[in-house]
Amino acid sequence: MSKTMINKSILFTEADWIGIKACKEMNPVCENHSDVLKFGFQDARENGIDFKKVPKYKFKNVGIEADPSEYDTPKSFSVESEDWDYVLEKFKSQLNVEKVRISYLARLIIINYRMHLSKETNPEKESQVKVKTKTIDGVELLQRVNNHAAELIKAGELDAIMTFIIGDKED
Repeated sequence: MSKTMINKSILFTEADWIGIKACKEMNPVCENHSDVLKFGFQDARENGIDFKKVPKYKFKNVGIEADPSEYDTPKSFSVESEDWDYVLEKFKSQLNVEKVRISYLARLIIINYRMHLSKETNPEKESQVKVKTKTIDGVELLQRVNNHAAELIKAGELDAIMTFIIGDKED
């Protein structure tokens, strides 16, 4: 049983093309922009997508360049109709819109797919981002500093007090 495909055509931006190149590097199955979008739509349907969060994702595009001749003309792509319909409905319902700019939808799909691939291929990056923090009241913090300084004074640790107050002068 063959799947029905939907064909669309858009003009990519430089950021879109950099995202496509990054996805192709992370997923060797993706040979071209159409594959990236096809798998991106499929990924969004299978794993879900939050269209309100996706625009906030940021990437360091170190070592990835895009020549304008690569993306300066409209390019067509094909996606499975099931994936297209599902993602389109999610987009409309989550963002409360009726009309959809295909170029914006494709951009969000590329960003989402890139984020998913980067988590999949570099799981340690996600754990490095999570920083454990502890909220301390400003007054409590000043009391701790004051108590520590008082202990150093009582112990006669003048060098330690100066280091504590003004830091190391070696830099």
